[in-house]
Amino acid sequence: MPCTTPTNRSGRSVSSSTTPPVTAGSGPVFSDRELDTFLGLNGQSVLRAAAQALLMIAGSEVRLAKKITTQDLATDGPAIAAELRALAKQLRAQATEEEAAAPEASFFGVVEYPYTSGGRPELAGGVSW
Repeated sequence: MPCTTPTNRSGRSVSSSTTPPVTAGSGPVFSDRELDTFLGLNGQSVLRAAAQALLMIAGSEVRLAKKITTQDLATDGPAIAAELRALAKQLRAQATEEEAAAPEASFFGVVEYPYTSGGRPELAGGVSW
């Protein structure tokens, strides 16, 4: 399997020190700092950050949870990893659809006009409002 350097959406390579490892335990899988890293790597897109987190978990499943069958217990790490990767692909597709449907930078703003002391715009020709 070829080794690739992870990159963010702008194509900038990311060092392995900024890519959080997946840790197992009874608590949350990722810390707030790790989730912030995922958001930063994915342009603050929650769906893309979730997909990145799923890919990290899938990688750990492949490395740690091999396909094991014992007397009454069976685990299939590669199958779980494949499902996680498929879910990550769906999330990225959903993010792409939402980004395509979102209008370009649009906004609505209210600007107050500083009226003159007479209570009307200066070019209203003496007409009171």
